[in-house]
Amino acid sequence: MSGKLMVTCLCALSVLYASAQNSPQIIAQSQSFEEPENGASRLLLMQNGHTLFFHFTPGRGIDVTVYGPDHRERVVTHANIESWKNQRMRFSELRGIYEINGQAVVFLENQIQWKPRLYRFIFDSNNGSLLSEKLIASLPGPALLSRTPEVHDNQHSPVFMVRKDPSSDYYAVAMSDLGTRNPGQQLRVCHYSPQHELLSDAPFDLADRPFKYIDIADMYVQGDTSVFVAAFAYNAGVFQNRDSRLVIGTLPRGRQSFQTALLEHTARLQIRDVAMKYHPQSGMLYLLTSAEEKLLKKSGEEFIMRKRFYERYALLMNIIDPRNLSVKQHYFVVHPLLNKYAKEHLQYRYAYEGVAQDFHINADGTTQILFEELNVEAAQHTSFNHNDSTGGFHTTASGNYISRLGEIGISRLDTAGRETESYAIAKDQMAQANVDIFHINHRNQSGWTFRDNGDWLNLSGFGSYDFFHAGGKDYILYNDATANIEDKREDYRSKERISWFSRTNTVCAVYDNGQITKTYLYGAPQAGTSRFSQLEMITRSKDGKSFATMMIERTGKKKEARVVWVTL
Repeated sequence: MSGKLMVTCLCALSVLYASAQNSPQIIAQSQSFEEPENGASRLLLMQNGHTLFFHFTPGRGIDVTVYGPDHRERVVTHANIESWKNQRMRFSELRGIYEINGQAVVFLENQIQWKPRLYRFIFDSNNGSLLSEKLIASLPGPALLSRTPEVHDNQHSPVFMVRKDPSSDYYAVAMSDLGTRNPGQQLRVCHYSPQHELLSDAPFDLADRPFKYIDIADMYVQGDTSVFVAAFAYNAGVFQNRDSRLVIGTLPRGRQSFQTALLEHTARLQIRDVAMKYHPQSGMLYLLTSAEEKLLKKSGEEFIMRKRFYERYALLMNIIDPRNLSVKQHYFVVHPLLNKYAKEHLQYRYAYEGVAQDFHINADGTTQILFEELNVEAAQHTSFNHNDSTGGFHTTASGNYISRLGEIGISRLDTAGRETESYAIAKDQMAQANVDIFHINHRNQSGWTFRDNGDWLNLSGFGSYDFFHAGGKDYILYNDATANIEDKREDYRSKERISWFSRTNTVCAVYDNGQITKTYLYGAPQAGTSRFSQLEMITRSKDGKSFATMMIERTGKKKEARVVWVTL
């Protein structure tokens, strides 16, 4: 079971065999059950010790399994949807699944009578029963008109966005309607209490600024105090977006209007992707953004990311004080140490060009950027006609894209944004899906892989990787072939390409004090046996030191699933 992982810093680091001291420990496994191969599934760890397993079926509503603090199955309940026909579940989109006020709360977006609507489902955490089903937001016009492709080309920008404060049960809902010509009505935000009481409701209005389009980028809730919003502001031209800006704003509790500020340093950058996190030790918000090459007049070294051969991006970090909307710091991320490592240890001929998938802020203010090599291509095979969750009629499905999810790169930056150390891991996965920048950041809470309606081959929920930082160590989980795990060569070309995740095992790589150890998360497999994880189902404890996910075990042609609880 020798591990072949690639490490970095300023010097070459040795690859070690995994020790029990470094390896995550499996706390418990549930009884086996049939793998849910259609629909979508999610897990949620509750503060009362229960774990809820949600299965959103293509035509039978929602099944909920409750596991007790002893990790044994307590009860299985079923809920029919009253707001739409059960068969319309396949057109819904997950916008959030949280514990709020001791209950499990699920937010689903669907299109009803050609209009996008957001529903809130509240489940009892003890028996899984559906307590409440309520329409909480809707747009007046067809969803087809609520998105304007020429505004900015991030196709994953949602009609509705839900965010919950990680430190409390307050949450907010944003509604984006680019179909209306009034910029003051294109973006609206509602702030809610843990008891689902409306605290604030206001449009994100830039009446004194000449922008034609205002679109949601990301949002952060600060308890009962305020909601912080980052938005795209554009004037769309024929060939490009003119006078574009990133604009930020805060909605204090009880107010009916936002306090806003333009980030002038983002002028004409055409910011495409945004991920935002709060650093409680400093009170600052970290806004990580991608900027497209076609409008950014910078030297070539800033373009560190590539999604396709012709799509290059820079990565811009913005550190903002939400109290007065001032920008404390901003810088373009560069990673020469990661480039050096990839060339020396993974045998790269060129610079590392992985895209940012997420980032982690440490208590001391340093950050870790999670990269992954990504190449997305349109597949040449028969397409499927279907309506998506925003009401658009498409002649393609996500199966019409093929994404290569390649080498992992982790870069640590100091408080000034300078790279201090980096390491990388070679892997080679394929998924029939259109995977985008910040995929890891978004996939657990604001999207899902719903395997139905021509989407059966979309296994992106098993691809990519996940990252944990606990006790001063980094933990990286991904599914890989046994041959890749036991191969000691570091050349990325030597890795077997993974197209069938049922032939993989889950790997855990631990980075500690400049050294990496690698082991099988579920133990060394026997011949003919695979144990792999559905990574998009990972649910974390509040302290980040443990998690649960669904493991699938394949022996020959037989497959069975289990919920597993893991501590770091």
